[in-house]
Amino acid sequence: MALGSILLVGTHIDGHLRRLAAASTVLFAVAALALAVLSGVPALVYVAAAAWGLAFGSSATLFITAAIHATADASDVAQSLTITIFNCSIGLGGLLGGILVAQAGGASLSWAALVLLAAAATAVVTGHRHAFPRNV
Repeated sequence: MALGSILLVGTHIDGHLRRLAAASTVLFAVAALALAVLSGVPALVYVAAAAWGLAFGSSATLFITAAIHATADASDVAQSLTITIFNCSIGLGGLLGGILVAQAGGASLSWAALVLLAAAATAVVTGHRHAFPRNV
């Protein structure tokens, strides 16, 4: 699913960056909520996991493109920093996720993801001046 997401986003990112970022964030949140609430229904867990992969697969592409839009002249630096932060976030997420699972159980991951997705949605909605312009 993640590769399909990259293909879909790569095809449409130039004209629809803001919409794709918003749709990805919403799909990711729906998947996280489904995993939190419907974890006892295996078929829905598979659908939610596929939606999670579809939403997350292109997130690096979306946020790197937004960083490039926001920085123009320093886009090479922005791209490097975005990738570094993205990789560090994955490592930190693994560490904190492991602690969260050990302390509160696996179901807590979906709720924690929803909190982080609220921050991402805020960035997409409020970043219309530079990173996520309304006309893109």
